[in-house]
Amino acid sequence: MAREIQAGLAQARRQITPVLPTSSTFDIPDAYQVTPKSENFLFSDTLIRRRKRMLPVGSVTQLELLFDSPTIFMDGTFSSTPPFFDQVYTIHAMKFGTKCFPPLQSEQRARQNRLMSPGFPHS
Repeated sequence: MAREIQAGLAQARRQITPVLPTSSTFDIPDAYQVTPKSENFLFSDTLIRRRKRMLPVGSVTQLELLFDSPTIFMDGTFSSTPPFFDQVYTIHAMKFGTKCFPPLQSEQRARQNRLMSPGFPHS
């Protein structure tokens, strides 16, 4: 019975989830641009160069936590990116105790510098 319910839920989820994009010029549905609390989640949709987009996401609440934290952790990966993207880069703030994240060397220094630059549109 549990498998039948699980299969039914998976089918219902597929019916309401947008199909995967077939190019880098896809539109992001409004529902994916805000959090469940209606905060903006997609800060910017920036075209870096032809067919290269940068999509920084997060909420104002998450940014406040990040800016209030004395320690942040940054990491990027190339192996688990969605189609049409080269890298997933994350920034984490410390709260509720110490956590350990292994540092990884990133080969995309210019992209990281652009993302962290004061001139990048953050809102």
